[in-house]
Amino acid sequence: MKLFKKRWHRLPVGIITAVLVACLIAGSAFAAILTENQTITQTISDYEYGTITVTEPNLDLSDIKVGGSIPDNFFPDAVIVEVGPDGVDKWLHLTLDATTTDLYDAYLVSLYSPAAQNQMNEIISLQVRFGFPAGFPDILEASVQLTEPGTYIFNEQVQGTAGSASGTADVVVTITLEEEK
Repeated sequence: MKLFKKRWHRLPVGIITAVLVACLIAGSAFAAILTENQTITQTISDYEYGTITVTEPNLDLSDIKVGGSIPDNFFPDAVIVEVGPDGVDKWLHLTLDATTTDLYDAYLVSLYSPAAQNQMNEIISLQVRFGFPAGFPDILEASVQLTEPGTYIFNEQVQGTAGSASGTADVVVTITLEEEK
């Protein structure tokens, strides 16, 4: 009982000790409650949209003169799209990155699939361009919905007009199969 006889600022030390111990126990209980971990279970599906194969991923267009035209380059069976079960009704997107065409005044990329080379049995055409033809609006992205599973074979055509500077250009065209943008 000596704890209750000792005083600190006229308060018994035993009472102060009991209150501090109670606060410590209560505080640690609240701290444990506030730092409780939660586990969230998620299921992530691997959609089988299909595959895209570009038969010539690095086209080398040579003999282009400053201010001259790119010879009309045609590449048969350049892009092959296999639409899997989850790829039906998804969109094939063709995108031209205009920031990579700084050495050209005009540029055009077309993908064309004759009816006999795709599962939809109809002509499918996608075209992206800038400055081509002169006075027409630029189209930097084109899309088509693929409504049947199976193989789609596209021919590719590249056209353009070089600008006034010389150098090496790595023009980027992206082909994706995904949801509608």
